[in-house]
Amino acid sequence: MSSSNSREEELRQREKELEERELAMRLRELEAEVNSPPFHQTVKHQSPETRFQRWKRNAIKIASFVGIVVCVIAAVRIASALATLVIVVAIAFALYKVFIDGRKF
Repeated sequence: MSSSNSREEELRQREKELEERELAMRLRELEAEVNSPPFHQTVKHQSPETRFQRWKRNAIKIASFVGIVVCVIAAVRIASALATLVIVVAIAFALYKVFIDGRKF
């Protein structure tokens, strides 16, 4: 009986100590939060953009757009030529099968 009471008492004591430590830790966190200086986001000063820099940026954008357009046009031309070649070969093969290979002498 005495051992169970002492065990319970010991558990209560440990629980009380734990609660006290948690409370103290939370108080330290709140105190640090209150005493810390406010944080302001800073931004590095950037000089205003010059006319040449704007022109250069626009020229780069235009050049990249023109490059993409030229590549797309070239790809379409190549695909068109390959498609034409495939169609001509298919027609030639069909004519060969019908007229030449069909006649067995």
